[in-house]
Amino acid sequence: VAAVLALTIMATDLATADVVRMVALYGSWSTLSWPVNLFLALRVVYGRRPPPAAAAAAAETAAEATKTAEERMLDTLAHVALGTYVVTLAANWAWHVCWLWRAAFVTHTFSVRHAAYAAACVNLVRDDCILAGWLATRSFGTAADMRAYAGLDVVIKRRVVRVAENALPFSLSRRRRASSSGADAAAAAAKQQ
Repeated sequence: VAAVLALTIMATDLATADVVRMVALYGSWSTLSWPVNLFLALRVVYGRRPPPAAAAAAAETAAEATKTAEERMLDTLAHVALGTYVVTLAANWAWHVCWLWRAAFVTHTFSVRHAAYAAACVNLVRDDCILAGWLATRSFGTAADMRAYAGLDVVIKRRVVRVAENALPFSLSRRRRASSSGADAAAAAAKQQ
């Protein structure tokens, strides 16, 4: 896809071609996320292979205590790269969506070129999403680790339990309340006799 876009830029008059300008704009936004490429290069030089999944939980605390300066630098760079990447992707995609919206609904100049460019961008966006997901996993761990890091795991568990209790007509907690109130009523009746 990148080679086709590069050939399109070389074969087009840049003064009048809005699609080619958008290709150049996508590339310009991509250069602003240079910390991602720096991290990808440095992780090969300084990175340590992750332990197998079975030993990962036990080794995590020990590995955290024995991290080298390079590994701590890589962790920091991974966070910076993820933040930079998310911001540049959001700005880039917002610019492109606004441009396509304007071409389709405001100026009514949407053409086959616009559709072909949007179709080519789908692959670029997919690749960007895969890399952003990998960076997020590298920065925070699994999805459960990310929720725990953000403090969302407790909130999510509470909401799931509340929804489950309210969704079922005879949930376990309601049965417990009913049985405990029934036992209390039976005990009170026994006392009266």
